[in-house]
Amino acid sequence: MAQEPEGSGMSLQQIYLVLLAHWRTSLVIFACLVATAVVVIKKMPRTYTATATMILDYRTNDRMAPQEFPAGMIGSYLATQIEVLRSSDILDPVINRLELTKDPEFMGGYAPKNGSLLSWAREALRAKLEIGSGQYGSQLIHITAISRNPERAAQLADAVAGEFESQQVRRLNEQLGMTIFLTTRYLEEADELCGRVGIIDHGRIVAEGTPDALKRSVGADIIIARVAGDAGHLCATISALPGIQSVEAHGNELVIATDNGSAAISPVAVALNSSGAAVRDLTLRTPTLDDVFLELTGTHIEREHTPETDR
Repeated sequence: MAQEPEGSGMSLQQIYLVLLAHWRTSLVIFACLVATAVVVIKKMPRTYTATATMILDYRTNDRMAPQEFPAGMIGSYLATQIEVLRSSDILDPVINRLELTKDPEFMGGYAPKNGSLLSWAREALRAKLEIGSGQYGSQLIHITAISRNPERAAQLADAVAGEFESQQVRRLNEQLGMTIFLTTRYLEEADELCGRVGIIDHGRIVAEGTPDALKRSVGADIIIARVAGDAGHLCATISALPGIQSVEAHGNELVIATDNGSAAISPVAVALNSSGAAVRDLTLRTPTLDDVFLELTGTHIEREHTPETDR
């Protein structure tokens, strides 16, 4: 009698017959596997991605330099720029601006023995960034950020691209003496980078000047001092300081208007201390370009963050 070779295992028909004979048990096992998979999937942290895309122009303002870049060198040029984007020169300002050292998503597992907060956050940020170039010959660089929060992912991608762009604008302006005509809807960017700003509303220039001059046009710097007890008796002391325009007392708060808040805040603190006042809080608020835009147009510029951001 012919014998089946050892180790041949069960045939498909035999497996089917076994399952058929124990169909209830098989059904329970299958249901348990499906339920376990559903629970695991639901408990896994969701991640979102956002991508900022930049076009890099390799040309310079040197009229003697060739305007055609050798095709074989574009790839190495883009690779160099990608390394710059992943460097501490770009990432550290992003970490500080977005306060990533306070974000549990970036600081999870940190201990003092691991080094500084900044270096830990930098490595965490690098791990959440995927930076690459387009197809061969393309001048595109794609910056993709990963986060458990879709808005945070968009912030990360946009902030890295924005910091790189800002540093390039400064380099062209300061080192090469190039005048840059920058169009932006980000007023913080205009305030930081531009020597002169023009505000356009419905296709018409409604204001033009230096950022400081435009901000001064809508009001003074405001220092708010909160003290223990009533602040009314301190008005005369603060009003006598140089550069103070007005002082108003509202309960335990002093609202101080001044020409130059950064220069006046220290004398204000000294005067309050000399008067025996217990200062609980001292803050400075200066006008912003958003205040200027609101004053001139009646609206704010809204910054929208979407899961996919193109810059």
